Amino acid sequence: HTHRDWMARRFPFLAPRLSVIWNGVDLEEFRPAEAGPHTGELRLLGIGRITPAKNLARLVEAVARCCERGIALRVDWVGRFDDPVEAEAVKRLVIARGLENRWTWCGERRDIPGSLRACDALIAPSLWEGMPNVICEALASGVPVLASAVSDNGRLVPEAEHGLLFAPEDPGAIADVIERFARLAPMERAAMGRRGRAFAERVLGFSACVDSYECLLTSRPAGA
Repeated sequence: HTHRDWMARRFPFLAPRLSVIWNGVDLEEFRPAEAGPHTGELRLLGIGRITPAKNLARLVEAVARCCERGIALRVDWVGRFDDPVEAEAVKRLVIARGLENRWTWCGERRDIPGSLRACDALIAPSLWEGMPNVICEALASGVPVLASAVSDNGRLVPEAEHGLLFAPEDPGAIADVIERFARLAPMERAAMGRRGRAFAERVLGFSACVDSYECLLTSRPAGA
C-alpha cells in the first residue's frame, strides 16, 4: 500500500491503474500453537537479515532498558549476517549491555513456523519495510506483533488489535512498548493472537491472494 501511494504521487497518470494485492501465506504451515499462553519470561522472536535497516542496535538498547526495569525477557534473532560490519557492531553491543544470557543469535533456520509458535511475540523494529512477510506469517501463526510504525505495518498491526507499534528511531519508545506488552495478562496476549489469526484467514490466505489476482485480470479490458 505504501508503494502504491508513492507511485500514485510520483506518477499521477498511473493512479487509476494501480492495484494492491496482499501477500499470500500458507495458513496450514503457519498456524497457531495448540498449547495455551506461555508463562515466565517474555520470549521475543526477531527474524531478518542482520543489516542496518533492521535497526538492531536500537532494539538491543531497548531490551537493555527493559531488563533494567526488571522485565524478564529474552530475544532470539533468526537471520543471516549479510553485513559483517553491522553484525560485529550489534554483537559487541549485546555484550557491552550485559545481554549475553538474554540474546541468542540463531543464524539461518528452516523451522520458522515452529519458531513462531514457540515465542510470545514477534519483534520487528525495521526502519523501513514493504509489506513484511514475517509479520504476515506471525499473524497467521496467532502470534502478537511488536513492530515499527513504518510502511504497511500499521495496516497489518492496528494499534492494540494484533499487537503494538512503536517509533523505530527511539529506543525508549521501543522499550515502552515491550514493557507494555510484557505487563499484559496472558489472556490479553492470546486475544491479540486470535484476532491476528482471524485477520490472516480473511485477508492473507492463498485463496484471498488468488481471488485478488483473478479479479484484477478479469477486470482489465484486453490490451489495458
